[in-house]
Amino acid sequence: MAFTIFDRTGRRSFHLLVDLDDGSVVDDVAAIEKAEVKARRAKYGKLHPLLYERLQTVSAEETLPVAAWIGGEYGHTRREVYAAIADRYVQVRDALARHASPFDVGNPALSRQVRAEYEQMRQEDIVARIQPWWSTLKAEM
Repeated sequence: MAFTIFDRTGRRSFHLLVDLDDGSVVDDVAAIEKAEVKARRAKYGKLHPLLYERLQTVSAEETLPVAAWIGGEYGHTRREVYAAIADRYVQVRDALARHASPFDVGNPALSRQVRAEYEQMRQEDIVARIQPWWSTLKAEM
């Protein structure tokens, strides 16, 4: 059983585990949590435990749906993309100066063009981030 004691300000002041079978107290909860993470990593690697367990029973011919989260740098921040577009369009610069959306330029056709450029820049960042992973995956197949 885990116990956490908070002081009057809401800060955690004490955290411990009590073994209900023998009444022993463990006050180094961080060490136990670290050991659990290490054991989980040793067993499952970077796989989700459910996927790991399913892979133990799947045949070589069976296909499994999976999702992958690609980490690392995203590319340009939204602010950087907005700034790049504002460098090309004075209307976008004015909208940002008003603390408005960069697409709030007062002209529907220009707004669509600005949105398309924004989405294109974000798409290029996504492709740049995924491409090395995808190339490695295809090489492994």
